[in-house]
Amino acid sequence: MGPDPLPPVDFDTFSRLDIRTGVVRSAVPFPEARKPALKLEVDFGPPIGSRQSSAQLTLHYRAEELVGREVLAVVNFAPRRIAGFKSEVLVLGMLNPEEDGEVILIGPDRTGTRGWRLG
Repeated sequence: MGPDPLPPVDFDTFSRLDIRTGVVRSAVPFPEARKPALKLEVDFGPPIGSRQSSAQLTLHYRAEELVGREVLAVVNFAPRRIAGFKSEVLVLGMLNPEEDGEVILIGPDRTGTRGWRLG
């Protein structure tokens, strides 16, 4: 059974999130993070370009298998510092409510969508 639903928001709130497809260009272990994580460089194409992210994906993904994968990410959150690393985007995944730290990435079911915006 999943968590309780969040309160309703209006469409304008959703439309202010800039969620785009990016291609993972590099992924390396991030041992300095409190929870197991990887440092990702994700390329969103013009006009966003490449951005970096700290992602807690180590339960199901190895760094080398993420390179070349298309992922969805929020690109307009303010950057966050995580163990001295500037995380610029939030890579999106499904969170298992029964297993802390279990994340399954979400992305398009077809390739070639780098830079496309979720709508």
